[in-house]
Amino acid sequence: MKRLTALMGCLLLLLSMALGARAQELPYSDTHAIRNTDAVAMLTDLQLLEGDDNREFHPSTYLTRAEAAKIAALVVCADPVPTIAAPFGDIDGSWAKDYISFGYEQGYLDGGSDCFQPDEPVTARELVKMLLGAIGYDFSAMEDPEQSLDALAEELRVYNGYELDYNQPISRDYAARLIINVLGCSVVTGYENGEPVYLEDDLLNPVSALEHRFGVIRYQQVITANEYADLESPNAPLEEGMTKLYGHYPMRFGSNLAALGRTVTVYLRDGQLVGVPMYDPEEFCVTVSGQEAVDTLLVNGGYTLAQEGKVYDNAVLTDAGALLSIAQTDTVTFIDYESDGAIDLALIYRWQAYEVLQSSPLVISTPEGNQVFPNQSIAPAEELYALCIGGRWTLKTQ
Repeated sequence: MKRLTALMGCLLLLLSMALGARAQELPYSDTHAIRNTDAVAMLTDLQLLEGDDNREFHPSTYLTRAEAAKIAALVVCADPVPTIAAPFGDIDGSWAKDYISFGYEQGYLDGGSDCFQPDEPVTARELVKMLLGAIGYDFSAMEDPEQSLDALAEELRVYNGYELDYNQPISRDYAARLIINVLGCSVVTGYENGEPVYLEDDLLNPVSALEHRFGVIRYQQVITANEYADLESPNAPLEEGMTKLYGHYPMRFGSNLAALGRTVTVYLRDGQLVGVPMYDPEEFCVTVSGQEAVDTLLVNGGYTLAQEGKVYDNAVLTDAGALLSIAQTDTVTFIDYESDGAIDLALIYRWQAYEVLQSSPLVISTPEGNQVFPNQSIAPAEELYALCIGGRWTLKTQ
């Protein structure tokens, strides 16, 4: 914390630069108001959450108990049809009657009251209980269900990213975060001696609800290559719309220059991206400009280059000496994977100023000839900054 406090006053912080593009991938007119854009994007793709007829998501509106019952039922199966009616006296006129009855029949919606209150807001704790019950967890034998539920949810990291009161109504925005967290948990098929028995694949690995119910495979690794550069093969970017994670073949989803070197979690179904790539929230990443800012980070900021840390200069592996010759217009992205103060990766980008010949579509003059950006338009300007790696041009956006 002290390192970050010291840096805030003296460095240009361009944190999580690649995250800004996420907003454009959501189909909602009020996307700007959504905090958990990655979770909302995935649940939209999985058709577990949706907007209204006006394409509004209403992120701050409370999720109702009826909506929570529907989501939990769809986590169990694609077509939840009950064979019995739940004994709640207030659901006959509810649009969610079948979803509620299905949950009651499955056992994750209990009948402790004569009323279900479908139109009332659901609390964070109630939502988590429904969802964990839907993937097989049984709370019926717990001596203190509320305390035991919270302990289990904390152990499973279900509440990660949620710091509000568990017993208060939850917004649609934050509900998306908890739903995604639960879907990442392993499916429980039963209990032996009070311990859960997990669904396993052919290699005896536990299977998550995302894999089992939605056929979504989770990958988490560092981005080593995309259409802008390849850290493993200098001057050979991938095709447009392709990204490579360390240890894997290139995958069909796009990422920008700022995503290189970052640890991401991606979800694929039949080779197609579901939702959007998500950065590791525990990873420290900062981008600074100029030699003074670099020196401040590595001296006053308390950070050092890890013993096996790597330095790249315009995507070409080099030595730490390159960090001693940073121009004011150069940017350096420092990444600390464990957030332990040791920089694992430093990415130097040498931006050059080029004359703008035309602003729409954008044309710039370079030593290699005029470069045309047919899909780019800018406000009238005399020059802008860009760089070329492996024959691909990238414009500096900040």
